[in-house]
Amino acid sequence: MSKKLKEKFGAFFVFIKEKIFVQSKAFWFSLSKQNRIYFSFFLITFLVSLFWLLISFYLEKTKVVPTSGGIFIEGVIGQPKFLNPIYLGVSDVDRDIIELIFSGLFKYDKDGNIVPDLAKSWEVKEDGKVFEITLKDNLFWQDGQKLTPDDVIFTINLIQNPQYQSSLISKFAGVKVEKISDNSLRFTLKDSYYGFLENLTVKIIPKHIFENLPPEELIWGEKEVKKIVGSGPFQLKEIKKDEAGKISEIVLEKNKRYYEKVYLENFIFKFYENEEALITAAKKGKISGFSLSDYREIINDSFFQKSKKFLEYDILMPRYFALLFNLSNEENTIEKPVREAIKSAIDKKEIIEKIFALKATEIVSPLLPNYYGFKEPSDESGFDLQRANEILERAGYFLDQNSKRIKKEEIVNQDSIKSDLKIGSKGKEVEDLQKCLQKFPDLYNEDVTGYFGKATKEAVIAFQEKYKDEILKPINKTKGDGIVSGLTKAKINQICFPTQNLEKPLEITITTLESFPLKEIANLIKNQLEKTGITVNLRIVTLGDLQTKILPEKDFQIILLGEAYNSILDPFSYWHSSQINYPGLNISGYNSKEADGILENIRKVQDEDKKKELLENLQEKILNDIPGIFILQPDFSYFISKNFKGVEINKIVEPAKRFSNVNKWYLKTKRVF
Repeated sequence: MSKKLKEKFGAFFVFIKEKIFVQSKAFWFSLSKQNRIYFSFFLITFLVSLFWLLISFYLEKTKVVPTSGGIFIEGVIGQPKFLNPIYLGVSDVDRDIIELIFSGLFKYDKDGNIVPDLAKSWEVKEDGKVFEITLKDNLFWQDGQKLTPDDVIFTINLIQNPQYQSSLISKFAGVKVEKISDNSLRFTLKDSYYGFLENLTVKIIPKHIFENLPPEELIWGEKEVKKIVGSGPFQLKEIKKDEAGKISEIVLEKNKRYYEKVYLENFIFKFYENEEALITAAKKGKISGFSLSDYREIINDSFFQKSKKFLEYDILMPRYFALLFNLSNEENTIEKPVREAIKSAIDKKEIIEKIFALKATEIVSPLLPNYYGFKEPSDESGFDLQRANEILERAGYFLDQNSKRIKKEEIVNQDSIKSDLKIGSKGKEVEDLQKCLQKFPDLYNEDVTGYFGKATKEAVIAFQEKYKDEILKPINKTKGDGIVSGLTKAKINQICFPTQNLEKPLEITITTLESFPLKEIANLIKNQLEKTGITVNLRIVTLGDLQTKILPEKDFQIILLGEAYNSILDPFSYWHSSQINYPGLNISGYNSKEADGILENIRKVQDEDKKKELLENLQEKILNDIPGIFILQPDFSYFISKNFKGVEINKIVEPAKRFSNVNKWYLKTKRVF
């Protein structure tokens, strides 16, 4: 500091000391004690008010906004397998990670509606046969390469190529895709299908990385880190493994080239063996978000009930569980009254309470009107054990001494004589008649020839007169005529070819998978149905057997499965007769010309009101035919640390879509004017 500057500061402090401090001190001592108290009170009040006014002004003129920063840690169960969008299988872990790294032309918003992602605009032409898409400006891959229509075309062509065995191939069967400008492309369909827009949520992969790779090199996982390049809000940074070689973490970092702002700096996936380990990690504060397949694990856990460190989102999904009857195999088909009785005997509320801890909705329709916003079905028949018993009794099934349902049936002997026989008749029935008459040696002791001759006639006359009270008297005759017909034929069949009286038990077999909650639901339904006297067998199978034998061969009587739709409701695959053969999803084998017509029209209709009307008609038709019993729609329960904001999730089509707006999630904030 210079000498001149020191002199200026010195003069300033002298001024403060002599002019302000000294004078203030003199003023203070000039006051009386009482005035000093008053002065101190008003001075403090003034300073506090001034401070409050300044704070209020600041708060009024500024607002809290999200800012960059923060790490979100998602806890998941299992291990990633294929981090490639064209090989989306049944692994929720793969889907979760892919959702953050890659983008599609379209995506889902917080209410499950389809909104643009990479697409800027679109146009539907030729009654739903042509879809023209324009891409957003300045789209880039995470490695800095520009994203173009060529990448989209490359991805679709790859999916369509049978060599690559993509699970998405059916979505683009018969679809032609072509580039029409530097930033737009056209999809042309064989038939009108307004729901095709949802197919375009498929994630796009970069042509410049995979263009020259053979199919076997496209199924990539954690070893191909450099190949995992997308255009989503986060990009792959690091894959960590534990001592056993299992993946313990996948670290993602913000994609700075993403077309929208991303607030979180990192998004980390941590992998756990089971739900117990996951819950323990949550309690210790090691993760920020997680979901559970079995909500009962934490329903009575005091940590989650009292600490309130996690916010719970109960999210609606278009998924449901149902018992489906086999209608395509006559041997396995259960008659309609019994299907109706089973429907009345199932207590859905008990299933929801005991297995889903009330985190599910009871349903009647397979079309989920509560999710898609159309009228509920008129069928309001719910759990009614008395009604179930009455239906079974009307159908001829009564309780035996062991309280089991049985049905008494008369089985006609296949060797009984059906034709009228007389002199000159020939064949097997004559042989059977002669064998019968041989049981009466006094009437007939001739050989079995198969020819109705004089000896056979005389034996028949003797038989008629032997049983004249039952054969001749009712028709006012005293002598036999030797013709086997009417009462004569009936008496011969009664004696020699009697019908069998059988007691047929009402026994059914439910097939399902070992995995939660299917096995648990099946066991509870078994207990419920047995209260009506129905004998229920459970057949628990593996996923491999289900896919390779049971579904392809329709090898079941009743099957318990979960089914799922997309954001745009298209029930064609589940209920159209063309989809009965595997891998079609019409598992029950439901076949109705009326339903087929409605399903075909649903795909062609763009007007939402007309589509809802068609769906309501289809709903009534299916429920009347009872191809299945539709039990419940489970919630997706997702837990997020209360420190994170910007999370809005109301409806999703699958668990991974909870991340559809992840770029808007944030931890840190700042105030701006």
